[in-house]
Amino acid sequence: MSPVRGGLIALACLVLAGTLLSSCRSRKQIPTGARELAPVGAPALLIDVPADYHIDARKGVDFDVFYLQREKTEKGDPPKDGMGIYVGHAPSFSPPKDAQTASGTISGRKVTWYAWEDDSGDRTLLRMQTLIPGFFAGAKDQAGGVAGLQVHIFIWAPGEKRLGILRDAAETLRLK
Repeated sequence: MSPVRGGLIALACLVLAGTLLSSCRSRKQIPTGARELAPVGAPALLIDVPADYHIDARKGVDFDVFYLQREKTEKGDPPKDGMGIYVGHAPSFSPPKDAQTASGTISGRKVTWYAWEDDSGDRTLLRMQTLIPGFFAGAKDQAGGVAGLQVHIFIWAPGEKRLGILRDAAETLRLK
């Protein structure tokens, strides 16, 4: 790769990172509905997601992961965007060291979002994630350690518009 092309790619990445964090909030109102997430042994959660998203709950031995994705895109293609919400004691929270950060609020708690561009697969995706330790701290603790559960939210999308829609949805997460 020529030095000029390499410099242009680096500049494009910097511009993308800056605009990603400043504009990844959706501007348009999207029809949403509150959906319930029911982690085993923990209080139920509610999240407002666009009507065309469905939830796939996957239960682990001591954790739950809820995946929110559309069946198809507006063009009828398989979706390339989605969100995962992990509820458990040992999240795989590992943003890259060079991830950009932005502040947010989920259920009245300040959170830090980590955002980066991932071009490690066959396509480039924008990714964001945040960790909310103690989300259930006010819950009556049960034998499984409900108060110690952590919530890890991870989002992926091919562009800023869908990333913003999903981040907006994530920030509506709350106890039922």
